[in-house]
Amino acid sequence: MATWIYIAMCTPALLMIIAGIALGKERKNSTIKQHHFARKFNIKSYAKKIVTLFTLTGLAFSAGGILIVSSKTVPGIAIVAVAFIIFLISYSAIQKKH
Repeated sequence: MATWIYIAMCTPALLMIIAGIALGKERKNSTIKQHHFARKFNIKSYAKKIVTLFTLTGLAFSAGGILIVSSKTVPGIAIVAVAFIIFLISYSAIQKKH
């Protein structure tokens, strides 16, 4: 039973990675459709930053969840809270830049 709980705690990392890839592809597709000369826009840089951000924060959310489940509530909540704040700040900075 405990194994299934730890596997479930890895779900946020998987979902965040999938969301990052989907968001990067959607941005790339919409930029290419809107602009014929898409080479002027640094699409690969945006997608790389988004996927990296979503991957790292997804892993941090999973690590925090695993700590919470393993009776280390305060460090787990701290990791999740810090990761969420870093995610919000980084995501808004990336959106402003691109």
